[in-house]
Amino acid sequence: MQSKQIEQAFKTWAPIVQEFALKPIMDTILHKTIIDPKANGINVFPSSELVFNAFKLCAYKDLKVVWVGLDPYPTAGDATGICMGISRQTAKIPPTLKVLALELLKEYPNATLDYTMHSLATQGFLMLNMALTVIEHQSRSHLTHWRPFTEFLIKKLSITNTGIIYVLLGKEAQILKSFINSDSNYIITAPHPAAEVYSGGNAGFYGCNLFLRINEIIKSQYNTQINFGQL
Repeated sequence: MQSKQIEQAFKTWAPIVQEFALKPIMDTILHKTIIDPKANGINVFPSSELVFNAFKLCAYKDLKVVWVGLDPYPTAGDATGICMGISRQTAKIPPTLKVLALELLKEYPNATLDYTMHSLATQGFLMLNMALTVIEHQSRSHLTHWRPFTEFLIKKLSITNTGIIYVLLGKEAQILKSFINSDSNYIITAPHPAAEVYSGGNAGFYGCNLFLRINEIIKSQYNTQINFGQL
């Protein structure tokens, strides 16, 4: 990527990712995950203009939480570049969001989940997936390609920032735990919400008090609270 492309894609995050994005490996990632599939008629989600959406919606200066999932929704119209979020026009709610909504309601009975997850992004949450793209109907298809970028980003943030809450949802995301300085940051782990669907509700995400745990730390760090409902 060229410097101007980096600035356009990552906005306030450009200085953080520039070291990696200027290298040939970033061009390789983009070719394998976006450019080459498109040239071969393969559908990839989200659309190219939304791939780095998480960085555009969460200003770097506001960063409080790095929320990490797996990969974008592999179905047309769902993926928005925001981890677990969908567009306002999406009629069908994915199982992941249904599980999140149920857990949020248990922890905050008056809260209604914002299915776009934009409200979290604008409150200082980097809503990141381990892979920023996915082939249609092929979950995990780009995990290997994006891993060098994701690992670089987490290592970089762990060095340059303190007091950040890392929310690692699922086994893939929890691989990043080894790259985080836990002496100066916070790490919260839980099963991926989607696992509840496949386990019949016994995966361990239900009852993990994820939202309450985040707010407990936010209160101690910033003397404020995150609004987990619709803003």
